[in-house]
Amino acid sequence: MFGGNSVEHEISILTALSAMEHLSAERYEAIPCYVSKQGELYHGPMLKKLSAYRNLDDLCRRLKPVHVERRYGQPMLVSNGSWHRFAIPFDVVLPLFHGVNGEDGSAAGFCRMLQLPFCESDVLCSAIGQDKGVQKRLLQQAGFPIVPYAELREGETQAQWEEKLADLRYPLIIKPAMLGSSIGIEKVTDADACMAAIRRAFAYGDHVLAETCIEDLRELNCALLHTPYGYQSSAVEEVTHQGDLLDYDEKYRGSSKNAAVKKRKWLKEGELVVMVQRMTLALASLFELRGVARIDYLYDTATKQLYVNEINTIPGSLSGYLWEWEGVDLTQLLDLIIQDGIQAYRDRGKRISSYSTNLLQEVDLTGGKKR
Repeated sequence: MFGGNSVEHEISILTALSAMEHLSAERYEAIPCYVSKQGELYHGPMLKKLSAYRNLDDLCRRLKPVHVERRYGQPMLVSNGSWHRFAIPFDVVLPLFHGVNGEDGSAAGFCRMLQLPFCESDVLCSAIGQDKGVQKRLLQQAGFPIVPYAELREGETQAQWEEKLADLRYPLIIKPAMLGSSIGIEKVTDADACMAAIRRAFAYGDHVLAETCIEDLRELNCALLHTPYGYQSSAVEEVTHQGDLLDYDEKYRGSSKNAAVKKRKWLKEGELVVMVQRMTLALASLFELRGVARIDYLYDTATKQLYVNEINTIPGSLSGYLWEWEGVDLTQLLDLIIQDGIQAYRDRGKRISSYSTNLLQEVDLTGGKKR
């Protein structure tokens, strides 16, 4: 399940196409369920081809609208309308949304409500992962190092923003609190530019983060995987980019796949690698992450301080590149993620979720007991 009403819609499609391409044909059958930007569900074999997405409006006109339901306990993808109806049974949902209205716990909540097995972190964890403001407050309370920041709310006055920013030094990083994929992020060096960037960031959501910019910076990424034997951390990557910030275009519009691979810089064994991997495992346990996730870090080379930047509960491309260094290809990774989701569903099935009572027979519409 992928797409959704999010500015990261196209990135979700790319992640889904990669997953469908690498899914083991011997073990699984991929049943694509595309969620349009209008929130409508579609199914069709053409969803497995990149060329189908060149014109999204035309794509939706050519696809069958569907909905999800359970029939006799079996999850089904069912066509809408009365003509050429079909019902496709499926076993597990692999949510591959990025951003709001999907990765933010919406997809997990949808699956929870319909009692569908799904392969991602649960509702609360996913919501925290998407909301960087809440995430930073929790990280701070738990004692994890984060860069100095301020959280700005829509409806506050400029004077209130200035008061919150008073303890931060320029340059600052301004970013929407609910987005990923480097969308809406700006580096500012003075108050006028800061106020303008804040107003632009509010176009994406109702709260914005301002963070102190670390000048002597190394950006590090480490993924984690939940397994039956506990959490496992991946290799550690140092992010390289041409400008001050790794922006959307550089992330996703590189000249070629090979060029992107050449940019990757792997950290070899050392104290910093150990520190990152240990912190990754600690964060995974704290937030009860499931499936695969990625933690982004900032390392201040001047002070030798490592900071947690943010948590990604459904990372782009499922962070498959971080596991290849460990000898786990994307096909194997997908298998591990799916099995983890199925096991989580079985574990939830052991819990009491209903309570037998004759309350509705005893209470009338006024709230009193029947006589």
